[in-house]
Order: sequence, then structure tokens, then C-alpha cells
Amino acid sequence: MLAFQVALGQQKDEFVYFINLDEVPTYDGCQKSAATDRKDCFKRSLNKHFSKNLNLKPGYLKLKYDFRIEKDGSSKLKTVKNYGTTGGFQLDPTLKNEIARIVALIPKMRTPAKYYGKNVRVKYLDYMKIRVE
Repeated sequence: MLAFQVALGQQKDEFVYFINLDEVPTYDGCQKSAATDRKDCFKRSLNKHFSKNLNLKPGYLKLKYDFRIEKDGSSKLKTVKNYGTTGGFQLDPTLKNEIARIVALIPKMRTPAKYYGKNVRVKYLDYMKIRVE
């Protein structure tokens, strides 16, 4: 029922999880991918975006992050948590600011996410391991 209400846009702060979408938001460069490959293209593009734009000291960054993709295709960070480190990387107060900066740099989605044929807000939650050089 919650997902149905979200699809109809009855609750402003509700969202649909990425995994449950009928159509994922289209990341720039993924529009020519087959519909079945767009989730993978989205994830690859997002990982590449994070790796390219992170400005942290060397080591491996392992994080769990959660952001929203709005109906207009813009993105906004909700939470970020460290879940283990190697190579000297230490969690510090600037981490959330850096991840928020990277999320803000995510290009606006070419097409919005859809659920039951309606544009919806998306919750994207993932774990990422990045080698920072």
C-alpha cells in the first residue's frame, strides 16, 4: 500500500526503493542502454562518478550511502556511514560533506524513475568500496 501511495504522489516525503522501480532513472550516458541494462549502467556510472570526484586522502574507502533522486531528476544525500577501512583512511567530520558534494555533482537524470507509470522519488542505498589514490 505504501508503494501505491507513493506512486500516486499522495505523501510528499515518501519514496520507492531503487530495486522496486518499474523504470530506473536514466543516468546521462545510459539512455541508449536496453531497459534491462539500465540499472547496471546506472550503478557503473555512479561508481565511476564517485571514484573520479572524491577528494580524500589515499586508502580504501568503504561506505554505505543513501541518497534520494527527486522526481525532477536531481539528487540529495540523506546518510553516509563508514563500514570499515584499510590503508590508513580514517573517518573524519569532512566525510559527509565530501560525499554530499559528490552527490550534488551527480548529473540530473535524463528521465525520472517510474513506478506504476508515475514519476516517483527514489531512495538509492548502496555500499561502495573505492580505492582513493
